[in-house]
Amino acid sequence: MTSCCGRRLEHPCPLNYNPGDHFIYTLAIRGGMEEECRQFVSHACDSFRDGEGMEMRRYIDQAMQPPQGEDGLAKIRLPKSPYRASWFNQFAAMTRRATLEQIRAPILLTVKLSQSLVSVKARRGVYCSVLRVPKKVFLTNLNLFILDQILILQICV
Repeated sequence: MTSCCGRRLEHPCPLNYNPGDHFIYTLAIRGGMEEECRQFVSHACDSFRDGEGMEMRRYIDQAMQPPQGEDGLAKIRLPKSPYRASWFNQFAAMTRRATLEQIRAPILLTVKLSQSLVSVKARRGVYCSVLRVPKKVFLTNLNLFILDQILILQICV
């Protein structure tokens, strides 16, 4: 509810008051005053629709019309990628940030690696017992790949 709309509806926003809070409070249906609040909300909506709403609708309709004559913006060609930095520069920045984080807190890498190794060993034991596979058969290439992926996920998380 803008200041002009608030004045027109006889509910101006106080000087040192948040306009958003005032807007919500003014249009809220309060207990004990339900009928009066509903009438005011209906009046406010009708007033907006007939006043600012019509004006906004005209502006929107005008903005949605196709440009007439020469359109200067139509000649501008944007680059294909919306990113300012290339893929390599983004990767380098990410690697630099990760390296600086490890330099600042080297214990985190140790904790993450030990947590991952313990987790992988526990999961390997669970998989072996659930699948009833002997441990020497368990280490096939596919299963090693899966365990590596679990380890990588644990390190990243």
